[in-house]
Amino acid sequence: QFLVLTMSVWCSFGFAQNGEQDLAPFGVRIFVEPGEGVSTDIADRVEGKLEQIGTKKGYVSLKNSRFVMLSKLNLIETEVTPTAPPMHALVVELSVIIGDGINGNMYSSCSFNLKGVGKSKEKALLSALKGIRANNRQLEEALQRAEKDVIKYYENNCDAVMKKATALAGQGKFNQAISHLSGVPSIAPICYGTANSEIVKVYRRKMLRECNSNLSKAK
Repeated sequence: QFLVLTMSVWCSFGFAQNGEQDLAPFGVRIFVEPGEGVSTDIADRVEGKLEQIGTKKGYVSLKNSRFVMLSKLNLIETEVTPTAPPMHALVVELSVIIGDGINGNMYSSCSFNLKGVGKSKEKALLSALKGIRANNRQLEEALQRAEKDVIKYYENNCDAVMKKATALAGQGKFNQAISHLSGVPSIAPICYGTANSEIVKVYRRKMLRECNSNLSKAK
């Protein structure tokens, strides 16, 4: 009886403490494709750069997001300088496309050149990556255009987002439902608020099922 009472108290406490969930901001899945002459290590560093920029520009790398940022780094010019010691000087082009990864709609794109110099080709590439900055005008404008389309998507499809979450919860897939709802960004305030309320409901259903299961085992 003490065990059952303890579990009942824990269930009530769990609702009070964990009913509110933090929602993700504008989330994108970031993919960086290394072009010819560019290593996967350099591509990974570009991805890290884009993730860092996201913390300043209102988007985050989110693995379950329907929105994608596709980037490719192409080596377009390289030379070895006639100096002592010889240096590698190169120019690379970074192309970025932002869009809906499910229906294939492109929201915005941009490309810009980066220059680097180093004692080796790899070091020259690392030098060039320093040019990927949060205040890059082309990237900033592309993000702003994409953000408008993301807002428009949730304004037009919020009901569908909620219906999918309801269907997942109805199948007992509570974590998937919460994850789906958590993808609604705060830049779409109406749908964000609806998703926030729905997350609380789904979480309570999840906790109630778990509590009832534990109580049944304790009897």
